[in-house]
Amino acid sequence: MRQLATTVLPPACRLRLDANRAWPAATAARFLQACADLPIEMLEEPLATPDIDRLQALQDGTTIAIAVDESIRCLDSQALLARRAVRRLVIKRLVIKPPRHGGLLPALALARRAGSSGVECIITSSLDSACGVTAAAHLAAALDNRLAHGLATSAWLRKDTGSPPVIGNGQLLLDASPGLGFVPDRKRLFVPLGELYCR
Repeated sequence: MRQLATTVLPPACRLRLDANRAWPAATAARFLQACADLPIEMLEEPLATPDIDRLQALQDGTTIAIAVDESIRCLDSQALLARRAVRRLVIKRLVIKPPRHGGLLPALALARRAGSSGVECIITSSLDSACGVTAAAHLAAALDNRLAHGLATSAWLRKDTGSPPVIGNGQLLLDASPGLGFVPDRKRLFVPLGELYCR
């Protein structure tokens, strides 16, 4: 990774990494220490068994943003988003997939609560249809936090329910029409589930 970061990446590029809850706390801490001088913006889900104290210890030991995604379900979100001491955050980033939090309104409420605590939020899609990606894009736009969100997952689908939002010049462009701006493709509405996903 060091060679990639120093020889291949453009100078302004910063990496976002996802450990997918792979490491014990000591391994995660060693990784962060070894990568301290690399252009890493964020490390998502570093801990195999996340808890508030371990996340706090990791975040305190690095300038790289520690992010939580799926493990928010097994953590006390009030404690996770609270400041534990003056100007100390447990984590710096929260990754929000709207369907996993009950839809757009609960996801927006969570993002606002996190933002009011100083935790940055990134909206991402899972393997959502074009409609889901469009809805998540509207949520990301509503946050207006100038972060890059992770919404380019439509290519993972073999078939979709409509056309995904257009990406132009590195930005996902929202349609100006009323509502979501998503128009379902009537020919693709009832596709057998097995035909949707790439293998």
